[in-house]
Parts: sequence; C-alpha cells; structure tokens
Amino acid sequence: MKHLLFKKIEVYDWHLHVVMLDLDSDIEEVKEFVEDKLELHKEDVSPIENIKGMVDGGSHYYNLDERKSIILLYPMTSRARLCNILGHEMQHVVDRIMDYCGIDDLEARAYLAGHLAETVWPSFFTLSHGIALTIAKKD
Repeated sequence: MKHLLFKKIEVYDWHLHVVMLDLDSDIEEVKEFVEDKLELHKEDVSPIENIKGMVDGGSHYYNLDERKSIILLYPMTSRARLCNILGHEMQHVVDRIMDYCGIDDLEARAYLAGHLAETVWPSFFTLSHGIALTIAKKD
C-alpha cells in the first residue's frame, strides 16, 4: 500500500487521501488506514475485505460529517486504466463534496474537478512514486 497523496481542499474544508494498493497489500492494514483517517467504525469499512486480488478498479470511501475522502486504487494493468479509474473516483469526490455543500452549479463542479486534476495527477507522474513501474499483470 502506497499513500500517494494527502490534499486539503481549502475552499470546502475537505481532506482527500489517495492510496495505491499493491497485489500483495495487507487488507487489514488498508482497513485500519481507512478507519483511522475517516474516523469510521469497522462495520463501515467491511466491504474492503472484498477487494483482495482485484485489479483495474478503485473505491471511494468518505465520512461526510468529518469532510474526508479516501480514494483506494487497486493495481492497474495499464496507464490507460489508471487514468480511467482515477478520473472516475475523483468524480465521486467532487459529487460528495458538492452534494454535501448543497451546490448544484455545474461550473462549480467543473472548477473543483479541474482543481483536483491539477493537484492529484502530478503525483502520478512523479517517478519517485514508482507508479510508472507499478503495473499489475493480469493472469
């Protein structure tokens, strides 16, 4: 498990974590991370047990009361899948924030999506994170 990013979205007072799982990630460690960062109870993160061995996917966990989100990215088989899944999960973050704040304005949603893209994507293009080398092989 690689904790790739922590971002505070100042204008909405929202915290975002992005985590990339490895094929051999310890699911209990992932659950504890999500419980701790989101201040959730074990029963709220029990679906994490179902992600063991999954590839080319992701999950968005959140705590509206605490204004916190975590994007879990499963191992990817290609950079194209990473782009697709990360964009998809970031849209869930945008939707939760906008819905929580009662904002229906499409331009505000687009602005936040652009802000997240500008903030999150550079973390994936930094070789120090090794993302370019963390491509899972499908059987």
